[in-house]
Amino acid sequence: MLRGEPLIPPDHIYPPHEWEFIETRFHYDFLPETETFFSLGNDYLGLRGNFEEGAPSHQNGTFIKGFYETWPIVYPEEAYGFARTGQTVVNVTDSKIIKL
Repeated sequence: MLRGEPLIPPDHIYPPHEWEFIETRFHYDFLPETETFFSLGNDYLGLRGNFEEGAPSHQNGTFIKGFYETWPIVYPEEAYGFARTGQTVVNVTDSKIIKL
């Protein structure tokens, strides 16, 4: 994964508050962070905080509990405690978009 300098949002767009996350205006540079902050989820379904219209969007995300893929992990040497299988949560079809 490529990493760059962290993008720190200014206080006038995201004012600090003890119990709320507030966005005073939309700023395109902080779109990936706001999609993460405004995500919703319970124990069965997780939704990334995207717009209903579909755009702009950094990465759509709808995740369902129990829907994942597995693969075997192969090591050059065997040792106690190494994981034998890997798992990745898979993004399902986005059902949040509303088009009239």
